[in-house]
Amino acid sequence: MATAAASPKGGVFWSTVNGGASVLLPFAVFAGFARMMTPSELSLVLLAVAMLQLLEAFGPQGIYDVLLLYREDQQRYYRTAGTLFLGGGVILAFVYMAGIAFSAWILGKQLPLVLLVLALKVVFDYALFQPQAVLVKRGAVRRLGMRGLAAGLGAGASGLLVAMVTTPIVGLTAYYLLQSAVAFLMTAFGTGSLIRPGWDGQAAAEMAQQGARASGVRLSAAVSNYLDQLLVGSMMAGALVGAYNLGKRLEVVSMTIGSSFSQFLFQPTFVNAEPGQRVAHIGRGMAAITLVCGVPSVLLAVFHNEAVPLVFGSQWAGAALTAALLTGSGYVRAIGGVAGALYTVTGRNGRLLALSAFGAATNMLMIVIFARFGVLWAAGAVLVRNSVQTVFMVF
Repeated sequence: MATAAASPKGGVFWSTVNGGASVLLPFAVFAGFARMMTPSELSLVLLAVAMLQLLEAFGPQGIYDVLLLYREDQQRYYRTAGTLFLGGGVILAFVYMAGIAFSAWILGKQLPLVLLVLALKVVFDYALFQPQAVLVKRGAVRRLGMRGLAAGLGAGASGLLVAMVTTPIVGLTAYYLLQSAVAFLMTAFGTGSLIRPGWDGQAAAEMAQQGARASGVRLSAAVSNYLDQLLVGSMMAGALVGAYNLGKRLEVVSMTIGSSFSQFLFQPTFVNAEPGQRVAHIGRGMAAITLVCGVPSVLLAVFHNEAVPLVFGSQWAGAALTAALLTGSGYVRAIGGVAGALYTVTGRNGRLLALSAFGAATNMLMIVIFARFGVLWAAGAVLVRNSVQTVFMVF
């Protein structure tokens, strides 16, 4: 099937819907759980999710970016990618289970064993890539937007119901698992996008180099997003870990919106645009990210003392400034993601990998150096480092 590019207006609208559904609905659910739980309790679940997301990045996620370069009728690439995704997801699911079982040794904190069921989330997340690539190539942003709404509403309502019947930790765990399960079902079924896995050695070899580089980029981003949470979790007491995790959750809001725009709008736009038009598209992308992510970041910076306790509960008042700093960090990283989307579809994954790897390494260095002075120092250092990284990526 030929690629059908989404109209600019339709692409922006449904990318916004998908980004909103992927961020605002989960954020509302997260806020509800945060009001039910203490910072120490919530930090246990968020540490498990950080571990999961970091482990997922060690698999062949970059093959997804390479798939966008092939037509849907070139199915040998899609069949081979499907096999890589499923195999990688299953292996990483077992690694995650081992991480939970030995968390007392890894983090100095024993994570609840109920979090073992999130291993299924890894499998769903990886199985999603192949059919999603087909829908993106078709320009099916409407379906992807509807998927985000269904996953957000269905998983959110179910998770909160489970929390009311059992405990907040069990409910939040159910929510994270159902979010991935519903997203996969909405992507793969009823769309004709799921292609039976298979293997073609030549196709695998052709995808290997760019796929490895793109996977390296994703791994570097995951290290920046999640490894610092694990480091802070091993260095600080539960309440301070909770404050940092809350700030990272707000940082990820902007990152998720930026990722949604990149996958469903920026990457397809850059693929189909003439080389001379790409600079203008970068400017428009930065303007869109500023409108959606930058304005809320400024508002939170100004009113953090009032906004954080109002949204998350009075027990989170001490996390207000940390949350504001890391929200700003999320915005500047989302801006850098616009240029990153161009790199991934123009064969410059090597450059992006080098920038991302350097950024991830320096990010961890900032945590190791400044976390000893307190959570605010760590959050401020992350903001400054990410701002410098974005300047290099864009200019």
